[in-house]
Amino acid sequence: MGVRQGKPSLRVKAVACAALVIIIAGASQSPAISGGSTAPGNGGSRVSPWAWGHDSMGAKSPSHTWFLAEGSTWGGLQTWILVQNPQPSAALVEITYMTERGPVRGPSSRVPAYSRESFDVARTVPETYGVSAEVISDIPVVVERAVYGGGYSWGHCSTGATAAARTWYLAEGSTDEGFETWILVQNPSDEWVDVALTYMTPTGDIEGPSSAIPPNSRRTFDVSREAGVQPEVSTMVAADAPVVAERAVYGPGREWGHDSLGAAEPDTLWFLAEGCTAEGFETWILVQNPDDISAEVTLTYMTRWGDIPGPSLLLPARSRGTFDVSETLPDTWEVSMRVDSSRPIVAERAMYGPGRAWGHDSVGTASPAETWYLAEGSTGSGFDTWVLVQNPGGATANVGITYMTDSGVLPGPWLELPADSRATFNVRDTVGSRFEVSAVVRSDEPVVVERAMYGERSDVAGARLP
Repeated sequence: MGVRQGKPSLRVKAVACAALVIIIAGASQSPAISGGSTAPGNGGSRVSPWAWGHDSMGAKSPSHTWFLAEGSTWGGLQTWILVQNPQPSAALVEITYMTERGPVRGPSSRVPAYSRESFDVARTVPETYGVSAEVISDIPVVVERAVYGGGYSWGHCSTGATAAARTWYLAEGSTDEGFETWILVQNPSDEWVDVALTYMTPTGDIEGPSSAIPPNSRRTFDVSREAGVQPEVSTMVAADAPVVAERAVYGPGREWGHDSLGAAEPDTLWFLAEGCTAEGFETWILVQNPDDISAEVTLTYMTRWGDIPGPSLLLPARSRGTFDVSETLPDTWEVSMRVDSSRPIVAERAMYGPGRAWGHDSVGTASPAETWYLAEGSTGSGFDTWVLVQNPGGATANVGITYMTDSGVLPGPWLELPADSRATFNVRDTVGSRFEVSAVVRSDEPVVVERAMYGERSDVAGARLP
């Protein structure tokens, strides 16, 4: 997270970035409407009083095994495992929780075909500070995890990892001005694993902590202990056996929080579907260069009008750089990104609502795909969910969405998405009010898909599930 000046301390009500949606082809010209007070804009757009927001890149394929490094049920925190079954037959799903004291057997469930099920981690491991999860299924499924704190004053979410790895890269992070950054490392193996962290700042790298992690357990690292005060800090996690790593960041007073799975490999090309700079929204691109050679990094932005050249940066070896999207594209409701580099790097995007009432983050993807899966989503009381589709290719993409709920499949919208552009879908427009909804996005051209979700505090919205 970059040096972001003048952060207001007053919590204000946030606009869901996707609240103004320009449907690109074959649909209404009116903006999508989300409940709340009327705000300036075209055709009666609305402002929603969201207390939190979270976002995740979709998964490109289902898997038999998923790992989720982050999670906590301590001090009123809530952690939920979201399982999407996109298959034509029921899936037998088994969950194992991995804590700092070792593994705990979790629930088993048969998730019906073309549906979604949620698991409350606290029912098995209540008041547990650090808890990771392993989800195993007899047929391929898709898994995410959401964490909420402070009576739903903040929330964050991430898709799982389908495999552990010896090295992980985490581009975002800050320990400045009351910010907290935590690295969560899961050891899903039956053997001890030695882990070493290296921090990367705009001025170079800093040696981080080392630790031996017991089998089937989880360790938490406070970046500020070794890195000190760092407005911008990336992390590399290196282990002598495969592990899983995520990173959680919290703002001053935990007014907001966001989280992302790490990237197991750097790449020379990254895509990020979500972004907004209108009416107080902030969007930041965080770039980590773990190489021993400087990297020439160039951004391209994609809007409903097409692509727009962005800034370039020579990023020194083993360092971190930050781009403020509004410097190139101010007052833009919908913007996706392409990040090109001369050397392998890692790219994330952090986004904040007006007054930093909420924040969310996601690692990018190095390759578009024709099919994407999104396990999390809710349009129940006090929740809104948006699907964001980026077409970075040179041809128009025919894009269609199918929703999967606790009561089965609902066909969603489709549109023709022009080359080098972005579109936004309000899930509520199709499914109405449903507490559990996953999505599958299919396209005849490779695209990039994320999902953003926003909600109210629990004293406004009530409990997450009936």
